[in-house]
Amino acid sequence: MNRLRLRRFRAVFLLLGLLGGMNGGCLREPGTEEIVVFAAASLTDALSALGERYAERTGVRVVFNFGGTNLLADQIRRGARADLFFAADERYMDLLQREGLVLTETRTDLLGNRLVLVAQKGRFPKGLRPAELTSDGVQRIAIAQPEAVPAGVYGKEALQSLGLWRALEPKLIPALDVRAALAYVSGGEADVGIVYASDAAIAPSLEVVFVFPEDTHRPIRYPVAVLRSASRPGTAREFLKYLHSPESAARFGEMGFLFLPEAKAWRQDAP
Repeated sequence: MNRLRLRRFRAVFLLLGLLGGMNGGCLREPGTEEIVVFAAASLTDALSALGERYAERTGVRVVFNFGGTNLLADQIRRGARADLFFAADERYMDLLQREGLVLTETRTDLLGNRLVLVAQKGRFPKGLRPAELTSDGVQRIAIAQPEAVPAGVYGKEALQSLGLWRALEPKLIPALDVRAALAYVSGGEADVGIVYASDAAIAPSLEVVFVFPEDTHRPIRYPVAVLRSASRPGTAREFLKYLHSPESAARFGEMGFLFLPEAKAWRQDAP
């Protein structure tokens, strides 16, 4: 290869690398509008489907960053680029709001959820009592990090309320987020797992063996809001309205979420 051809090859290679880096490693069509949504891991399946529908309908590409709500909030506080934040716990949205990082008028509690105990099908009776978790038949219990991740925090509250936290703490396998806890049970690394009802709904090899009473933990609420640093606040608001639509409500319901009354009221007078 002569020097001229080598220079051209290097130039093309560099250009492709730069373009790929500007779009998360993949090329996109010129003029394609895009918003970035940071969302709790438990929303992965429902939001991915809704994002695809929205893109087909509007031409706006929705890029998701799913993970533990605590980690996402920390990334936003450190300046990560995002247009919308969809949390699994009000406390982290409160934190961002206190620091002036949220457009308060766009915030709403959109969804609710239930906390459940799952196991591989046939492993335990469906009427499993929480006290039975202390038996030798249960050695490992998967749970999202109980000191930080919302699903784990709710799980710890529930076990404390039932008077089982101290007895079960040695059996706990902390996971990065609720989907990781679900994977531990699916893969056999844990006997049971504390997850959301919406997570249990997408795991065909698992079944719910216990539903934690709602009075054993704080209400599970998913707040969503446009961020003050949004590069496309108008577009983010439009997607937020779509998340409040009857179509989105139906999809969330199919996935095991509860569409809250506040969300229906917000829909009538969206900012």
